[in-house]
Amino acid sequence: MKSVKSIESECVLFICHTPLQSKIASRIIYDKKIKEYDVFYFAHTINETQISHFDSIAKDAKWSHFWRCEARFPKYFSDLKQMFSGKKYDAIYIASIDNIYCHLILTYADFSHLLTFDDGNANIVYNSLYYDCEVPLYKRIIYRALGCKYSMDRIKSESELHYSIYNGSRNIINKVEFVSLISSEEFEDRNVISKSECNVFLGSYFSYVVKGDVEQFCKMLSRYFEKKSNLFYIPHPMQKTDFFGDFRKLTQAGLLAEDLILRLSKEYETVNVYGIASSAQFNLSSVLCIKNYTLVSDELTAKTNEVSYSLIELGAESFHID
Repeated sequence: MKSVKSIESECVLFICHTPLQSKIASRIIYDKKIKEYDVFYFAHTINETQISHFDSIAKDAKWSHFWRCEARFPKYFSDLKQMFSGKKYDAIYIASIDNIYCHLILTYADFSHLLTFDDGNANIVYNSLYYDCEVPLYKRIIYRALGCKYSMDRIKSESELHYSIYNGSRNIINKVEFVSLISSEEFEDRNVISKSECNVFLGSYFSYVVKGDVEQFCKMLSRYFEKKSNLFYIPHPMQKTDFFGDFRKLTQAGLLAEDLILRLSKEYETVNVYGIASSAQFNLSSVLCIKNYTLVSDELTAKTNEVSYSLIELGAESFHID
């Protein structure tokens, strides 16, 4: 069997489910100089962000397909079987190790190597579904009866290497290689003013993270951030009520918060990012010019504070509004 290093010149398949996954996959392709690759991108909803990130990774692919998850059980078994039976790859790269579509593609396609990469902070929050998730017995029986040979545990046991944007953190397997969301060449292109800095407030889906009165909580946040100079506000895509109408908003259709913050890092020597256990902060935790601050508060749910402490373990600092 060929080593993992030798597959860089062979045709491989990247299976992506989210914009972040496509960004990490693109970094792997770039860093490892992978010349021939296919892309299968599946999503339950179609929006500008999904499409733009699919287009970005698919533009140089040998074959690519954007698949909206509309087929109901068990039709997607036959749909994916028809699409991948007979396809041969030297390696398949996946991130959503719990997903039945990934399990089916691994079942139907022919491949020599299996590699994994991050799906987000679920990879390093150790009570997440990737560490503490038992598929109901009836589902396992049904999937097996219909021919599915893979499961999350089997993927973890067979993955030869895991690529992670969380440098130095324990992950789903022991063999982990760091991959940065920003290349060394991009850092070299930075044309920043010495000692310049800006502040970014990452909005949240407040009814999900706040225990009590959301409006009162946001007033407390507003008082805290109105004292910050050179402040940008990035709203959460699920938050419909605008509690911070006077703040300078930073948005662009098709771009993630991570994309917007990385753009700021090319203008400012230091970007201070304030959030509430934000996944974007986890994803940017290894970028040297970005300083993360995560809120810890009695006003937040216990689960939210728990995730904040995980972020602090990665090097973030806490801030308080109480």
